[in-house]
Amino acid sequence: MTDRDSIVSAAVSGLTIRENALRHECSVRAVRAALAEYAAEMAQPGFRATALAIEVQRIETLEAFFARLAIANSDAQAGTLACKLAQRKSALLGLDTPVRLDMQVAVEPYRESSTQRLHRVLNELKAEETTIEGTAEAPAEPD
Repeated sequence: MTDRDSIVSAAVSGLTIRENALRHECSVRAVRAALAEYAAEMAQPGFRATALAIEVQRIETLEAFFARLAIANSDAQAGTLACKLAQRKSALLGLDTPVRLDMQVAVEPYRESSTQRLHRVLNELKAEETTIEGTAEAPAEPD
């Protein structure tokens, strides 16, 4: 293992950056640089695809083992584990993502009900009557 690999392994096992620096007899800055370099390498698309393929293969191997065990021994725990492994594989491969649905909402234009129309007309007539009374002389009331 190179120094960088051993630094990363130590960090993965739980050593702090300072403990890692002491163990490898280097500065904290050197440990941070090694971890940053490793993180940058891990983020590359080619590495991610390789890591995904390896992880899926591991899951498939474990899933097949536990599925056979569950069937042969009627082992519920092994069956549950096989199902959880299948779910994990499905999630990694993106098979669990929901199907995208584009909803189109059709909104009908507003239609006034007959009751609303009646109220509106009555209010308009009342407003006209009030306007007429306020501007013109009120007609004489019959005796």
